[in-house]
Amino acid sequence: MQLDENINKKFVLGRSVVRKFILYILLFSSTVTLVLIVIQLYGDYRYGLDSIEKSVTQIEVSYLDGIINSLWLSDTELLQIQLEGILKLPDMQYVDVVYENGMVAKAGEIQAAHVVKKEFLLSYTYGNKTIPLGRLHIVYTLENIYDRLTQKAIVIIVSQGVKTFMVSGFIFFVFYMLVARHLQALASYANALDLHTLEKPFVLKRKQHNRIKDEFDILVKAINEMRMTLQASYRQLQGEIIERKQVEASLRKSESRYRGLFEEAPISLWEEDFSAVRKYIDQLRSAGITDFRSYFISHPESVDTCAQLIKIIDVNRETLKILGAGSKELLYGNLDTVFGQKSYEAFREELICLAEGKYNFELQTVNKTLQGNEIQVILGLTVVPGYEDTWSKVFVSLSDVTQRMQAEAELSQYRNQLEELVQKRTEELQEQTGKVEKSIDELQKVNSEYDAANKELKEFAYVVSHDLKAPLRAISQLTHWLSEDYSAGFDAEGKEQMQLILQRVKRMDGLIDGILRYSRIGRIKEKEKRLDLNLLVEEVIDSIAPRDTIQILFENKLPVVFKNAIRMEQVFQNLLGNAIKYMDKDEGIIKVGCVDEGAFWKFSVSDNGPGIDKKYHEKIFQIFQTLMPRDEHESTGIGLTLVKKIVALYGGSVWVESESGKGAAFFFTLPKKGEKDEKL
Repeated sequence: MQLDENINKKFVLGRSVVRKFILYILLFSSTVTLVLIVIQLYGDYRYGLDSIEKSVTQIEVSYLDGIINSLWLSDTELLQIQLEGILKLPDMQYVDVVYENGMVAKAGEIQAAHVVKKEFLLSYTYGNKTIPLGRLHIVYTLENIYDRLTQKAIVIIVSQGVKTFMVSGFIFFVFYMLVARHLQALASYANALDLHTLEKPFVLKRKQHNRIKDEFDILVKAINEMRMTLQASYRQLQGEIIERKQVEASLRKSESRYRGLFEEAPISLWEEDFSAVRKYIDQLRSAGITDFRSYFISHPESVDTCAQLIKIIDVNRETLKILGAGSKELLYGNLDTVFGQKSYEAFREELICLAEGKYNFELQTVNKTLQGNEIQVILGLTVVPGYEDTWSKVFVSLSDVTQRMQAEAELSQYRNQLEELVQKRTEELQEQTGKVEKSIDELQKVNSEYDAANKELKEFAYVVSHDLKAPLRAISQLTHWLSEDYSAGFDAEGKEQMQLILQRVKRMDGLIDGILRYSRIGRIKEKEKRLDLNLLVEEVIDSIAPRDTIQILFENKLPVVFKNAIRMEQVFQNLLGNAIKYMDKDEGIIKVGCVDEGAFWKFSVSDNGPGIDKKYHEKIFQIFQTLMPRDEHESTGIGLTLVKKIVALYGGSVWVESESGKGAAFFFTLPKKGEKDEKL
């Protein structure tokens, strides 16, 4: 419990309370001494100035009349004697008499810079007239006063300084003996005090007999009581620490189980802190807001404020998967992409329900992936039980129902489209039939059969597409028979009309085949297998048999995917077939390529053909839409629609990048299926 002696001395003489105490005494004593010296010197200074004033008065009373008489009598010798008498007065340095800028007499020299000057007008009264005789100048020096003050100041400072230091030394000794050394002992005890030395009491080295108790005795008693209190508290704290460690171990185990369930949950989960939102809504309620639905609808800035107040604590793996985020940091930095206008409306409903006390609810809304794709989700919100007062722990869930919604929407759309298209094609057949009736009289014989077939086609227009095949085959056969049996009876226009009928029948047949293929997509579950797209595209090119003037090149190796072979053939057959069909260059070049986009494969089929104007980029993917007359380029208008539906079925997207006259590039994406898809 004892410190090193040198450290003790350094503590006392260096940074101790004694040193500060003596320093303050010295400063105070010195300040008081200096103030008193200044006051005393100022009094002496004023006394010197008063002496000069008395001397001036003496000159005015005793010498002024004699000088005037000497001037009046022009007695310069007497005047000089009078001036030298004035010069002998205390602190007098110079005196002269001047008349009209001319020196009459003087005594002494002006030597010092610090002087006091006085001037008297000299005049003589003769009869009733006052005659000016000149001016008397006297100069007093202040140097003698300054010398006396300086000497006196030195004596006072030296004597007061010695006295101050002696008194301070005595106070230093007394203070050290009575206070400082005990404070030092207390500091040493406190510095050495730890959990292992709490048993040893604090005792000051002082005489114990015939001594009156003072403040230090009270301090020692208080310190020892505090020591015993600390000792008891330490024992209690040890028990609490052991108990706390057990509780923390249990909490860590529970937290680990909770985190495991949270991370592995099959739906998107967000753990969020709404406590700041709770405070904001309470402020609105205090301001008199009761109808929160009307308030939040009319104050969108309040909804934005609440959105900024939410703290995202954590998200699970399924959240990153659904939203296409590679990491939590990437997701947190792009929340504006995920939550758009429709998400804003959903969040507003969340706030309204929370403000109305509904702590469990769900609704349907639209979010976006980081790639910009919209997804339909069922959003659920739950305030964790026990946190209803603070909202500091809230779980938000997102269930992706995009495919289900797309399937329902596509089913309804395709049903409506097929009904409209069948009706439209039926009307076209009726129109063509009318032209044939006008051109060929011989068709009257089979008109009843044709009407019956047409009636049957109309009655079954809303039935499955392949039921239209039979009447088409009949029309085709009858037209061939008429062309062969009555060829001589047809004029040129009649023959052209017959040929037009055959072309339309062939186009309708292709259209029905396209509709059949289109309707099968997604309706019939087809077997998928491992496909090397390099081999598949080569087979498609061989089946198309492009002209010798067209080259089809691979920009890079295509991947191996797990898909249905027929569907992938249809995709590449339609894209390559269109590029070949509409090629308008003498040397056509078509390129096939693929890029790894992380979660997707991005395929491309580009050509140097005529290109497609931007205003048709969406139209070409609509069913039965073509950019050129079918009589110039035979087309059903279903090919790109098939491509779009197949790609969408696999969860991808298709688009075109082109300008008129600059070729076209068709792109489509296919999501990877884990380890089933691989790059060659």
